[in-house]
Amino acid sequence: MNLGNYIYKVILFITFCIPVYGNDNYIHYHKLIIKAESNILDSNYREAVNIYKIAFNRYNYVFVQNVYTAIQTAIVINDYNSAFNFLEKGVKFGFDIQEIYHDSLLIKLIKCNYWNIFLDKYDSLKNIYLKNIDQYLQKQVIKFYNEDMRYRNLCEEYPRNILFLPINRIRWKKSTTKLVKQKIIPIIEKQGYLGQKFVGIITDSMCIHCTKYKNLSNVINDKFRTVILHYYSFKHKNPYIFTKKEIEKGNILPRDFAMFNSYIHSYVNKKQQNIYGQGLSSKIDTVQANKKRLEIGLETLQELDKKRKRGLKICEEMNKGNYFHIKLWYWCG
Repeated sequence: MNLGNYIYKVILFITFCIPVYGNDNYIHYHKLIIKAESNILDSNYREAVNIYKIAFNRYNYVFVQNVYTAIQTAIVINDYNSAFNFLEKGVKFGFDIQEIYHDSLLIKLIKCNYWNIFLDKYDSLKNIYLKNIDQYLQKQVIKFYNEDMRYRNLCEEYPRNILFLPINRIRWKKSTTKLVKQKIIPIIEKQGYLGQKFVGIITDSMCIHCTKYKNLSNVINDKFRTVILHYYSFKHKNPYIFTKKEIEKGNILPRDFAMFNSYIHSYVNKKQQNIYGQGLSSKIDTVQANKKRLEIGLETLQELDKKRKRGLKICEEMNKGNYFHIKLWYWCG
C-alpha cells in the first residue's frame, strides 16, 4: 500500500469511527454523500458503497435520490445484498417500485433470488413512508405549485404577444408574491422548509401542472423549490432568506440552499456575493466559494464541473443506446 492510500484510509477511519454526529446535523450527512459520489467519479465503487452504508445507518432520515445512486453502485460491483438493503431503506422514504422497471441497472434486481422476498415486504415498507410524511402539507405544496404555475404558464403560452405577456407577468408576480408572503412563509416559520423530508415525493399524477418527468426526477425538480425560485426572481427588496439551520435539520438540500443564494445575488441584491458559486452567476471567488460550499455539505466547484460534464457525456452515450450509468443527478447522469 502506498503512503497516499494509507493516509486516506486513516482519515476515513478517524472520520467514520468517531461517535455519531447526531441526527440533527445533516451537513455531515451531505459530506458523506459527496465523498461517496467522489469515489464514484473515480470508479471506486466499493468504497462508495461502504460510505453509503455509513451515511444510511447513521441518520434516521435519508434522501431517496442518494439511495437510488447507492443501489445502482452496489449493483455495478455485484453486491446485491447491499443493493437490497439500500432498496428496503429507500422504500421507507419514498422510493417507488416502478423505478426499478425503468432503469437499466435497477432492473437486474428482479432476477435475484431475494426479489420475491422483497415484493412480500414492499407494502409494509411503503406504509412506513406514507405514515411518516405529512400528507396535509404535501397537498398544500401541490396547491402552491399549481397556483404559481397558473400565471407562469400563461406567460409561456403567449411569449411573443406584446399585449398579453406584460399583463400576465404582472399577474404572476402579484399572485406568487401574495402566495409566498401570506401562506408559505408562515408555514416555513412554524414547520421549516417543506422539502421531501416533510412532504415526501410528489408524483406527476398529484398536480395539474407537473411536467411528465419520472417519479424521482420530480425530487430533483422539486415543486416547492420551484415556487421559491420564482418568488426570488421577482426582485423583492427584502425577500425571505433561509438559514443554514434548514440544512442542518435535513429540511433543505445544500444544492437548493446555494441556488437560493444565487437567485438573491442575481435578482435581488447584486452587492451580495454569490458565495457558493451555484447556478446563476457573474464573478465568483473560487477559493472562497469552495470553502463556503464545504461548510454546507457541497462538493467543490471543480468536482461539480466534473459531474456536469459527466452528465452531458452520458446524454451522448444514451443517444447511442448505452443506458448503464450510475445517476449523480446532473443532466442524464
